[in-house]
Amino acid sequence: MLPTLSSYTLDENAMLEARQLGQDVFSQLHVNHEGYRTQQYVTTLDAACVRALFITVDAPQLGRGEKDRRNKFTQQEPDVQGDEEGGDVDRSQGATGAISNYIDPGLCWDDIPCFQKIPKMEMPLKGIQRGEDDVRAFKHGLHGCVLSNHGG
Repeated sequence: MLPTLSSYTLDENAMLEARQLGQDVFSQLHVNHEGYRTQQYVTTLDAACVRALFITVDAPQLGRGEKDRRNKFTQQEPDVQGDEEGGDVDRSQGATGAISNYIDPGLCWDDIPCFQKIPKMEMPLKGIQRGEDDVRAFKHGLHGCVLSNHGG
């Protein structure tokens, strides 16, 4: 499964030329608060024949790691969702604080139809927390759910 937030570019992670015949590739999506970036990212995945887009719904903001905050975040990320210019990321809050700047905390059920316009990819949700969410995902026509609490 390809991560959205990585220290490697999507092309480096996907290594599409190394894919074996019949090998399925999935992607985990953290929705960017800048919609055009999410759209570009998903379009790239769709063109690369990624089979399923797991929309992460349980991480609107990453955890507050005290050790991470003390260590700061100084590495220049190469390309987080097409961020060519390095972005205006506050690195004083550690890696999780910097990465959280890329995640849309306002993601909600009303956003699902935008993703369903992509005809080739399956759309499961990753990180639902309650049975009611599973039922609602089914009623929205999503392709499944992954229960997850990110190790919490």
